[in-house]
Amino acid sequence: LNALESVNNWIAVYLKAVIKMAPVGVLFLMADSFGKYGMVLLSSMFSLIGTYWLAILAQVVFVYCIILWFTAGVSPVKFVKDSMQVWSFTIATCSSVANIPNSIECAEKKLGVPPYIANFCVPLGAQINFDGSAILYGCVMIFLGNMYGLTFTPMELLQIVVVGTLVSSCGGGIPGSNLVKLMVVINTFALPSEIVGIIAGFYRLFDMGSTTGNCLGDLAGTIAVSNWEKKRAKKLGIELEAEELHM
Repeated sequence: LNALESVNNWIAVYLKAVIKMAPVGVLFLMADSFGKYGMVLLSSMFSLIGTYWLAILAQVVFVYCIILWFTAGVSPVKFVKDSMQVWSFTIATCSSVANIPNSIECAEKKLGVPPYIANFCVPLGAQINFDGSAILYGCVMIFLGNMYGLTFTPMELLQIVVVGTLVSSCGGGIPGSNLVKLMVVINTFALPSEIVGIIAGFYRLFDMGSTTGNCLGDLAGTIAVSNWEKKRAKKLGIELEAEELHM
């Protein structure tokens, strides 16, 4: 036990050092990209970043909020307001694993989720649910198609969605894993993977969106499961009372 705790402490110190040095590394990557491609890169990247953030907002509003509205009766305004401590944390840290205690606290104290559900669903979602990452892969693939004058058929678009969703579910909690998984998706469709090196220079802006989308998806799923379990418990309680009266 002492050995495992020592290794855990060493990893924590190492990760803190990496997090502190990450902004410096990103700055040099961006400088290198600008030196090679000039201002054209800036406009193209901002177009991709803007499209990606619009897709994340659409996912939150038209998927998470609508699901919560119909399954739990939670209004979009309430969900966005009560989850502020989650999305403000993810935008600042870009770490879904570090956000697990934060999401659990938000689910329990602000959204009325029982602890036994929050403690199970949030960590599980942090390992298998990566909506924001899957959206990123799709946006980059369409960006590459436009860059090289390619037109994807409906079947190819469906394949991109399926492959991106499957690949995104791997490597949960590993910092920077999106870049590796993005390269896997691009190589799967035999497209040039050099774009990954360019995106790495702007990765922080993408990572903020993907982490936020992932964690809000975890929270929305936890609330939905909690509401279903409450309805199930209420139904079972009514059935038990009816059986007791019958007896």
